[in-house]
Amino acid sequence: MTSPPTRLALRSALAFMRLALRPGTSPVIEARRGTTVSFLRIGLTCSSLLAVASSSYAQGATFYGPLPYRQASDSPFFATSCPDFVIETFESGALSAVGVVPSHGLVLNPTSNTDSVDADDGVLDNSGTLGHSWWSNYGVNGSKVMRFSFTSTSVPTIAGLVWTDCYTPTTDSATFEAFDTTNTSLGTIGPIAVGDGSATGGTAEDRFFGVQYSGGIRAIEIRMQTSSNFEIDHLQFGCFTSPLVPFCFPETAGVRPCPCNNPPVPNDGTRGCNNFGPNPAGGTGGAILSASGVASAGPANTLVFHVTDMQTPCSLVVFFGGSVHLSTGVQSGAGVRCVSNLITPRMYKTVSAFNAGAVDFPSIDSSPNADAWTRSNMPAVGSTLYYFATYRNGQAGSHAPCTPATAFNTTNAGAVVWHL
Repeated sequence: MTSPPTRLALRSALAFMRLALRPGTSPVIEARRGTTVSFLRIGLTCSSLLAVASSSYAQGATFYGPLPYRQASDSPFFATSCPDFVIETFESGALSAVGVVPSHGLVLNPTSNTDSVDADDGVLDNSGTLGHSWWSNYGVNGSKVMRFSFTSTSVPTIAGLVWTDCYTPTTDSATFEAFDTTNTSLGTIGPIAVGDGSATGGTAEDRFFGVQYSGGIRAIEIRMQTSSNFEIDHLQFGCFTSPLVPFCFPETAGVRPCPCNNPPVPNDGTRGCNNFGPNPAGGTGGAILSASGVASAGPANTLVFHVTDMQTPCSLVVFFGGSVHLSTGVQSGAGVRCVSNLITPRMYKTVSAFNAGAVDFPSIDSSPNADAWTRSNMPAVGSTLYYFATYRNGQAGSHAPCTPATAFNTTNAGAVVWHL
């Protein structure tokens, strides 16, 4: 059951509709298929987006833009309440948000040519030169397409970005496209004329493009007709299809390789390092952490973590939480760990009778069988914590360069935002 739009959402809807009717601007575009941490976390309901979007076509994708954009509140997603919604501003000098991988590019620091979103330097002054943006860096082999992929099993249902500038030439045409979980196009906006003829950080040209699709969004991209030298900012996404956003997939998105010559099988960004067996022979390919339920910071919490695809026998699993995300990871037995500043005491371990390839936390197989919010030291509303599990993996100790001292393995990790 969805909640009604808030007053803020309704005010945003009215402002959006006035904007859509203003000469020279574009309303919501409905696509037909086939045609510091340096981010802001904003509390929203995905259902309240209905207040700013008219009805969609049969496939259910609603596109937004191009919309003038000077600050975060100009986003049509700003008045939603999905607790996992983030706006990556790049103001830390890095892409810090979890769960997204760019096709190419890098953060552009403040320069006389940088075109960050206007308010990122703290002042609305029609200039973006004192902020940060994401720069195409002339693309890969001159590519005119910049793509942001959501690589985990849980994907967002809203996503967008702000196009801010292009060079050589300083005017061009841009097309925004989004893709579902099978990488099938959900539709396009454009080509749209963009650029003001200048590359000196002016922000009047900045335009938001976005999409909402309840089936899940695998990727969004912006492509230019001519230029491979352009900028975007305020990459934003949220309302994920699962309460846990998985990350820390070895050999993927900059994460270090598995330490015992045991890459995940398949190595497709869905699991931890392979675990050798004996059952099944050669291993399961790697253990997987997922979750279900509602991550509520209080007694209403129903979040349950699921650890699957461990080899058998497996007589011990220990579950951890922490508050720091390690982007490249460190060795953890025969696996890779991407979480530090761990919660103490450890959250859970399996009971002595456990000897299976899968287990839930909490459950009758875990000690203690206690609420996950309580065991996370009762994190505050809006806080983000990171979770993973380690498990006994005896055969790992006989695979060089690992030793008997490293005869355990590690799942992928996952981020959870605790909300009301």
